[in-house]
Amino acid sequence: MINDEGCRVNPFQGSINYSVLPIKTYWFKDGLYVCDAVKNYKNIIGEKLLFINGMNIDTLFQKMVNVLSGGNQYSKRYNFSLYTQIPAWLKFVGLNCGEGYAIIKTSSGKEYMVFYEPVGSYIKLNRQMSYRKLALNSNEHLNENYWMEYIKDKKTLFVQFLQIRNNKSGLSFKKFVNEIDSKLNNLEVEKTCD
Repeated sequence: MINDEGCRVNPFQGSINYSVLPIKTYWFKDGLYVCDAVKNYKNIIGEKLLFINGMNIDTLFQKMVNVLSGGNQYSKRYNFSLYTQIPAWLKFVGLNCGEGYAIIKTSSGKEYMVFYEPVGSYIKLNRQMSYRKLALNSNEHLNENYWMEYIKDKKTLFVQFLQIRNNKSGLSFKKFVNEIDSKLNNLEVEKTCD
């Protein structure tokens, strides 16, 4: 409640044994999307979530926003994508989560019954764009502090910051930031993500 991202406790640790929704989501500009899921729910990947247990995602966010850590709406939305996986947080805002599953409704009009699984199932998932694996998931940028990738067919600029510190080779951090600005001004970019 003090609006500081640094005060967040990461609940997604294997040693804390509790159940969560076994899907990973990310809040893009146009909504909350499923980026990865355990085997039983792979068909939901790429779907935009509209409702969890009958509550609209935007309403759910407004009910949670005051207790999400983060200094701005972007970090709060990121944390929202994490905490909506946890039944205790959904119960906190008044959703019924007592049956061991959640009903999620997507923009395709479909409803899915998603059963909670041990947090270890969630930890193994990747948060990646559903239409393409980025270099983030390879060793291509293993020793880099920052990098970006433009995905032309999706008009998306993916920017990764691991450290604000010059890479050992290539662009300095200052030049890298200028390059981001250049790409945003000179390429067809409709979405940015990190």
